[in-house]
Amino acid sequence: MNKKELDEVMFWFKDRKKARSKAIQNYTDKPIICFSCGNCANELKKLNMNVFHIGENGDLTPNKWYTMKEIHERWEDYFDATSGHLNMELINIIAEEYKKQLKQLPNKVYLPTGSGETLLCLKIAFPTTKFIAVYNINKETEYNPHAPLNNIIKLITDKIIFYDKIQ
Repeated sequence: MNKKELDEVMFWFKDRKKARSKAIQNYTDKPIICFSCGNCANELKKLNMNVFHIGENGDLTPNKWYTMKEIHERWEDYFDATSGHLNMELINIIAEEYKKQLKQLPNKVYLPTGSGETLLCLKIAFPTTKFIAVYNINKETEYNPHAPLNNIIKLITDKIIFYDKIQ
């Protein structure tokens, strides 16, 4: 499959960050810490949440990859809303919301993937759907070998595609 063919079948779930942010808002009253390319942090800020955004154009720019443990130790009074860092209770809440919004999915979905959180939520919501993770389409879908959900994504996807490697 070439890029043009892949672009035609790619499933862009545009409202996912709104549903995710609303679920987080309903889940915690703590201030938020969010390592993000900007999308997650911006959606949380739209809900007037107290967000400390770490990333490009954020409150701070990181000089390294921070693990979940490091984030929780350094910002212990904050709720970590970094994509891929949410607990399973919240993942399940988001999955339920995605199912309500989308109702059903085709048998096979090519999904732009970054942290893997959206894919995990969708797989919970639609367990019989075959998902193909597509990384490196843009900044939001940039693959990072340190992302905590990588091994889970390998287990629950039928295939992983690196868009930037397609001719």
